[in-house]
Amino acid sequence: MVRLVCHGAYQKAELFKVIPTKEDVSDEFVLYLKGCAVCSSKALEIIRVDIWGNRLKSVRLKSENIDKFLDAMAVIWKPKKLNYMQTASSKFALGYNEYGVEKKCTQNLSNMQLGLIETDPYLDLLSFRGSKAC
Repeated sequence: MVRLVCHGAYQKAELFKVIPTKEDVSDEFVLYLKGCAVCSSKALEIIRVDIWGNRLKSVRLKSENIDKFLDAMAVIWKPKKLNYMQTASSKFALGYNEYGVEKKCTQNLSNMQLGLIETDPYLDLLSFRGSKAC
């Protein structure tokens, strides 16, 4: 996911890899924002990388030139949109985390005590040894 700054806010944008249009440019990427959340206008930014791997100054296009550029650009690569499968999972969830801290939940877990032992295990072992020796 790529984000483009428009009106001081980062917004989700589409990414395209385009055939370079200038000399001494190895890679050229286009970030396209369909509609700004603030002004609902289109935004487009071109990022170029030269032969030596240095990022050149990015170029922003005004809204009136964006449609012309989108029609003329030759796209090499466009990311695929993934649809994640819905997997069957259990709806049971414990009301505590891995450290034994009780989480906020709708069920009453006040009677659950984690990590507490009713008696001292060392005393139980002593009484167990004593009864075995007799």
